[in-house]
Amino acid sequence: MAGIMFLSVALAAKSAFAAWQADEAALLGVGIIALLAIAAAIHWRAGLAHERARAENLQKTALGARPALEAELKTAGIHVLNIHAKGAPDQAARDGYIEALSDLLAAEDCARLGSAVDGLAQDGKALSMRCAGRIDGETYAVDGFASSAGEITLILRDCTRENDRNAELSGEIDHLRTLFDALEMPIWQRAANLDLSWCNESYARHVDSSTPRVQRENGPELISGVPREEARALAREAVEAGMAKRARHHVVVAGERRYLDIVETPLENAGGTAGWAHDISDLEQAEANLNRHIEAHAQVLQSLNTSIAIYAADTRLIFFNSEFIKLFDLDEGWLAGGPTLSEVLEAERERRRLPEQADWRLYKKRMNDLFTSVTESEEELLHLPDGSTIRHVVLPHPFGGLQFMSQDVTDRYTLERSYSTLTAVQRATLDNLFEAVAVFGADGKLKLSNPGFATLWELDQEQLAGEPHIAEITELSRKLIDDGEDWENYKSHHIARISERARSTMRLQRRDEKVLDCTYVPLPDGATLITYLDITDSFHVERALRDRALALEATDRLKSEFIANISYELRTPLNTVIGFTEILANQYFGQLNERQQEYISGILQSSQQLLSLINNILDLATIEAGLMVLEIESIDVHATLLNMLNLIQERVHTKQLKVEFECSRDIGRFEADERRLKQIVFNLLNNAIKYTPANGTMALGARREGDDIHIWVSNSGVGIAHEELGQVFERFWQADSPLARQGGTGLGLSLVKNFVELHGGAVTLESAPDKGTTVTCMFPVRHDSSDGPAV
Repeated sequence: MAGIMFLSVALAAKSAFAAWQADEAALLGVGIIALLAIAAAIHWRAGLAHERARAENLQKTALGARPALEAELKTAGIHVLNIHAKGAPDQAARDGYIEALSDLLAAEDCARLGSAVDGLAQDGKALSMRCAGRIDGETYAVDGFASSAGEITLILRDCTRENDRNAELSGEIDHLRTLFDALEMPIWQRAANLDLSWCNESYARHVDSSTPRVQRENGPELISGVPREEARALAREAVEAGMAKRARHHVVVAGERRYLDIVETPLENAGGTAGWAHDISDLEQAEANLNRHIEAHAQVLQSLNTSIAIYAADTRLIFFNSEFIKLFDLDEGWLAGGPTLSEVLEAERERRRLPEQADWRLYKKRMNDLFTSVTESEEELLHLPDGSTIRHVVLPHPFGGLQFMSQDVTDRYTLERSYSTLTAVQRATLDNLFEAVAVFGADGKLKLSNPGFATLWELDQEQLAGEPHIAEITELSRKLIDDGEDWENYKSHHIARISERARSTMRLQRRDEKVLDCTYVPLPDGATLITYLDITDSFHVERALRDRALALEATDRLKSEFIANISYELRTPLNTVIGFTEILANQYFGQLNERQQEYISGILQSSQQLLSLINNILDLATIEAGLMVLEIESIDVHATLLNMLNLIQERVHTKQLKVEFECSRDIGRFEADERRLKQIVFNLLNNAIKYTPANGTMALGARREGDDIHIWVSNSGVGIAHEELGQVFERFWQADSPLARQGGTGLGLSLVKNFVELHGGAVTLESAPDKGTTVTCMFPVRHDSSDGPAV
């Protein structure tokens, strides 16, 4: 570096010296030469900022301080000598500058330099040489040039320290060579003509040669078995492109086949290239193993029933299985071309295999944004236009990009919806049963119950929560059962029925005078169903009828016995028939074929009709006997009627009837027996459904008129002839018209009339053929105990 700086300074000094001769401004020329020389000294010496300040001071005093400048140059190790000569200096001049040079240079080099100066004076060509100093170890670099006026300027620069630096650099180069030779990686350098100019020992070992031989003989090349020009093709590409080039080749090293990653990079200043090679044989083996693993993985994915599509980071499709083609109805040949995700989405949209989108561009953008936002799996359900449902999962792929997994789950969700609907229907059925129902598991814990169970045993939801054991529930109901006798025996007997797995019934009389019929039914899953039917009214009627039968005539006794037989001998077995039929209908014990299911449905329907008939007969008989007891309470009219509408929704939906509900929310409350009121409304609604043709209209409404509540049910059915209106409230009456005959016992309206009159109200009926029927029940807001036979 110091030599380059000095050469620049010397050339600048030569130009300045020529300008000084031409302008005859000796002092200015000397100042310029001095300044340039000082600049070289400044770069060479340490403390560049300090020397720059000194140079500025010298520049300010250059014109008047030549002696000081020369002294400064000498301090920097630079000596300037001017010789006036034309052609060749005379002997006196020669002796003079030789004597001046002898203070610095060795005698032999003084003489050699003198001869060189003579030659410079004659031909005017600049000289540059190195001379030894008088003191051992000193070296001077001498540059000389002649002006057009014949004056010769010699500049001597002390380069002793430069030699030390060269020696230091030489040591560093040797150190680097040692390091390069210690590397297992082959490293080499090519000259401008791409011949090998240097290599390390690893390169020599790879080509089965030695470093001197490779450098001397320009080879052999690392890539063997091909012509030399082909082996140098990578280096030529690097030079032509002006950038590093990389290639991978198999070579034979020490008899083994190795896989090398070879790099050639151009050298801008020196020309040629530098190269190195990295042994990636292990990487090749790993890549081969990975490829085999990927192929095996792809075979597994191809055999899955789930649609798989893998997109690279550039959004292009790189893998798909046959299920993907099948699910989205795409062309396999087109997919093999690697379309982008946007193109695949467009194809899926054309085949209507994607949900309809309000903004298609925004949807595509959102899908493409997943490549930069998804870090964990994301799942969504796609509801397609054809009604099918696809479970769609997007997750990042280990090699970059995204993996899309899709599965048609239409059947599963259809089954789940059906199951949920069935469960809801069963739950609603249980909740609206008149009987109290509880299901205890094989472990004796409560699994299911309806509101009637909690009400019957005066339990709250907190006590029923958490699946309490039957022993706990029995203790909670002790206040209603324990009659002071052997409680522990009753409790153990009651719990034992759960594990007996046998159907049984019992009648229970509670301390509050309620009478219950209890039925234990084992279920297929090991649980036990217990139903409690409140037969207090029936029991009291039975007892009253038996008491009266002792005092009444034979006909009255027969009537009482008939009612007792209906209540006990017919209805209880009929409940059993209905229970078993419901179990068979629900297929708890196995699947039924279509004909069996039809027969079971017929049995169940007939049993329920028979039960309804028995209940109606019993109610009528009870009313006639004057033993009907009304449990009067304050009733919310709107809520009660709305609840009754909910009970018939399924039948209305099946028959496709339009139902109108006309009842104000602020209609208020009135006093009545809620159970009998519901029975009244249910009978009227049942008749309306029965006699209204499909797609017809029926209505349920209520209004307050003074101190009365009017509740009506109307329908657009076949109607009743005018001459038959006087008979509609008679027992077992049915219309003569074939269109009006829809089955039934003919007790519904008779019961309605009797129940309304027990409440102190009245019933009216308006009807005309083909115009429908309207039945209106009037109830007093406040119940008077003298209105009915019994309260």
